Amino acid sequence: DFELPLHYCTVSVRGAPSLEGILYFPHHDNLEAYHWPWCEHEKNVMLYSSRHFVAEFANLLPKYLGFVKVIFNTEDEQTVENNLQQHSTMQRIADITTEKVLMELQRVARDLPHVYAKFHGAFAPYLKMGVHQDEDNRADIVRLLRFYSSAKKNEMTSLDEYVSRMKQDQKDLFYFVGKTVSEIEQHGVVQKIL
Repeated sequence: DFELPLHYCTVSVRGAPSLEGILYFPHHDNLEAYHWPWCEHEKNVMLYSSRHFVAEFANLLPKYLGFVKVIFNTEDEQTVENNLQQHSTMQRIADITTEKVLMELQRVARDLPHVYAKFHGAFAPYLKMGVHQDEDNRADIVRLLRFYSSAKKNEMTSLDEYVSRMKQDQKDLFYFVGKTVSEIEQHGVVQKIL
């Protein structure tokens, strides 16, 4: 993908090895480049040492974050070579990077909603897959999902926003699934509720 990223941010991993990196979030989903979560992983994490290419990784991030591109650099080449063979080191790097990606997406959703709307439009299926695949981060991923609501028919809302608008005595949340909002609105049960 030769387009400028939709968004990018930095990430730091402290310890052995100590890494500095950049996370790139693309503009759109390119199925040939990123693959669906059940397909083979593309190598989306690149590691450099003193700005010289060392390795690429395909399974460092969870499959549902396979669209994110990560470039790490370290100045400690010997430590990198010694520690990359250790599963615990790779797991630590993966956990920190995954946490940073999710935190950054939450920050973008909060502070740059127009950018997040573009992101969500392209990558919502991946996040939905993440809800099922990543039990440890499920609550954070759910906060990133957006849904149409009868209160805001033309824009999507988060589950947190929806819950904040619920009536004080409302205990249940109803939802309908369909291909389009107009298709759902034509359903007889929805017409009775609205």
